[in-house]
Amino acid sequence: STIMFTDIVGYSAMTNKDQEHALELLSTHDSIIEPIISQNGGKIIKKIGDSIFAEFLNPQDSIHTAQKIQSNLKKRNSVCSKQDHIQIRIGLHTGEVIRKDDDLFGHDVNLCSRIESVSPKGGIAASSQLIEFIKNQSNFYIREMGYIKMKNIVNPQQIYKVYINEDDYLSESDKQLQTYLSDNGIEILDMDTYTTRKIFSAAVLYVENIGRDEDESIAYGLTENLINDFAYINNFRTPGFNETLHYKNTELGRDDIGRKLQVNNILHGTLLRE
Repeated sequence: STIMFTDIVGYSAMTNKDQEHALELLSTHDSIIEPIISQNGGKIIKKIGDSIFAEFLNPQDSIHTAQKIQSNLKKRNSVCSKQDHIQIRIGLHTGEVIRKDDDLFGHDVNLCSRIESVSPKGGIAASSQLIEFIKNQSNFYIREMGYIKMKNIVNPQQIYKVYINEDDYLSESDKQLQTYLSDNGIEILDMDTYTTRKIFSAAVLYVENIGRDEDESIAYGLTENLINDFAYINNFRTPGFNETLHYKNTELGRDDIGRKLQVNNILHGTLLRE
């Protein structure tokens, strides 16, 4: 199965600054992207907040879709004010999926979500598994990013940047791409010296207060203290309190929250004082 994840760059900050404007941009984002996916043989599995999760019949269709999306957004942004810009990351991968109730699950779904997170802003990142299907086709322009260790994926993955067209490819050199990755905190690994270290990851969701309103401050403090305590455990990664707070009262399922926070486990609880 070939799958795609998209995500709006900086959407949480947009929401915190002006929620109404952020929702307007999200609606515009959906109206641009959804038709392109369907017109190129794709199927939207679901929308996860500002992300879209889609499946394609083959790698070529997924790349054409991603290129069209980024091209259209680039043209739109060139005639919009900066505050109305919509910039997204796209991740592409081909692998095995588990189908259940019109949804897709499994390691390769999580991997694709992580690939999206290391995609350049306004760009497209793809796994080596997907690139293997198109590497000998001259109408695709790709450049290796390198081996990248992604959150909760045991082994580093060889990732490629896919360009919109030849002009887009020629506008950036190998050195410029590597500089961009370094400047944005994406570490490229030397596989000759890399050693695997197992790290456990979990998000502590906001403790739900099911008691009296005056106990809300206790739920707040309990959540914050739990997250701070977990931060001291070796080889354990948990998202910070502010990241977790964003998902208080969310309608997203726990699998989707886990993908958003890039963790393999979710801890949740309730508070009821007698």
